[in-house]
Amino acid sequence: MSLTRSDMVDVSVALDLAGTRFHASAVGGATVVVGTMATVIIAHVVDDPAASGVWNDQEFRLHGPTPALAASGLTEPAPFTTTGPARGHPVHLLVRIDELCTYLGLVRHSHGKWADGELHS
Repeated sequence: MSLTRSDMVDVSVALDLAGTRFHASAVGGATVVVGTMATVIIAHVVDDPAASGVWNDQEFRLHGPTPALAASGLTEPAPFTTTGPARGHPVHLLVRIDELCTYLGLVRHSHGKWADGELHS
């Protein structure tokens, strides 16, 4: 399925982006889904600097205790900015609003690390 920025989709459609087999993990208030086709991040609408989420039109921050599988889908190769070419396993970013998700697009990593079971990106 091809989505464009700002499309409103059901959570099941968001999960379909990951592929037929996937693993979901909670990471800092967001859900990270690592699948056979892609990694999907579904963030919840929050206004808390300590929680993962959209900071502005160029930046998404994801941090907190992170299972190794979720970290592998985010750090090799890496997501989280909308600038530059996408590489490797695609990473899709969505924000959940009530029962629907707003598609924000493909993202890539700009900086951060995974250490001692915690993601800092």
